Amino acid sequence: MKTLHLIRHAKSSWEQAGLADIHRPLSRRGARDCQLMAKALYAEGVQFNQVYCSVAQRARLTIQGLADDWPGQPIEWQTVDALYTFSSAAIWQWVHAMDDDFSAVFLVGHNPAFTDFINEAGAGQIENLPTCGYAKLSFPQALWSEVCAGSATSLHFLKPKMFK
Repeated sequence: MKTLHLIRHAKSSWEQAGLADIHRPLSRRGARDCQLMAKALYAEGVQFNQVYCSVAQRARLTIQGLADDWPGQPIEWQTVDALYTFSSAAIWQWVHAMDDDFSAVFLVGHNPAFTDFINEAGAGQIENLPTCGYAKLSFPQALWSEVCAGSATSLHFLKPKMFK
């Protein structure tokens, strides 16, 4: 069985006109949502192992914000160029290439890639994975390369508005 945790970056700031998309920071609301979600995810028993993050500034600040308020073990992560994508096909490709020694993996990234991926996975449909939203997908396959659309067996979904 394989488990995939997805966290969409928190709300980004648009205050600096002309700033390249990849360099946009978090808004104040985004930073607050990271604090809120850190506590909520910890209460849910979520553990951060094998965490991979988009290279976008807002994604990196999201995982850092969660780590700063995480009451459990320190969170460690790596940035991955390929996760700076808006395509679910790129997420599927990345998932299929994951090391099979890992039964659970966390990805921090972007929409519409994550919402589309969740809906394609098949455990349930969501309208939108909101900013700082979290989804956990379980797959019955033993190998990441065999995980496929329609095969997810469960979906657990949390969003900041649930805890405000």
